[in-house]
Amino acid sequence: MTSGKRRRLFPGRVAAALAGTLIVAACSTTEDVAEAPGRSGQPVSTDSYPNLNIPPKAATSQLTQEETQAKLAHLTALQHRQDPGSAASAEAARKRLKLAADEQEETLKIIEGQ
Repeated sequence: MTSGKRRRLFPGRVAAALAGTLIVAACSTTEDVAEAPGRSGQPVSTDSYPNLNIPPKAATSQLTQEETQAKLAHLTALQHRQDPGSAASAEAARKRLKLAADEQEETLKIIEGQ
């Protein structure tokens, strides 16, 4: 005699089983990680604090002041070559700012009802 009721799994049990499986899988590795050459894989105690007052050494030679100025002059020349009308565009930008300021004032007057 069957009652017709099927036993359903509780969704929490399924979620817990899935989470447990994922956690175990995430914590395991399938290959050994190679250690860096000359390292034992464990921290080494030097029994002293590091001296942080030693200035760092540059990886390459730094640019001289003349080289810096030459690079900046070259970049400025390239910039002007791309936008030769920079003086005219500056004037156009000033006109746009003035127009925007005027429009803002007119809008504010309309909002305030003056």
